[in-house]
Amino acid sequence: MECEYAVIGAGLCGVSAVYHLEGVGCEDYLLLERNHEVGGLARTETYDGFYFDHSIHILYTRDPYAADLICNRLLTGNLRRQARECYLYNSEVYTEYPYQANTYGLPAGVIARNIMGLIEARFELSQDGAPPHFEAWIYRTFGWGIAEHFMIPYN
Repeated sequence: MECEYAVIGAGLCGVSAVYHLEGVGCEDYLLLERNHEVGGLARTETYDGFYFDHSIHILYTRDPYAADLICNRLLTGNLRRQARECYLYNSEVYTEYPYQANTYGLPAGVIARNIMGLIEARFELSQDGAPPHFEAWIYRTFGWGIAEHFMIPYN
């Protein structure tokens, strides 16, 4: 079989590629997918009435074109919108997730450690070389306050 384009994988990227090919009038393509259905990792299987995701397939985008494409064209009728309401318990208060963006309600000392640690980490980012391990990367990226109060215990 010959075709002008071969699209490998029928996940969101592959389906989007086919959508855009058809949008410019190209129908000489072959979409290849090893599974019996499209979706790639953004697919849910049902077993005995229970739903299991192949991987997390939560879609976040602030790009209006991408949001319209995914929600109103590619996944029409196969998408569930869910407002996130997620909290973690830290320093004897509930803090909205993600922690590093939601410090309201934390004790003032914790907020100060988080902010000062982040500022110091930003100044130290000019250091040469990659951190030797994940924990060092956390401290280097978020600073000691966020690392100790959230990132290290969480991870």
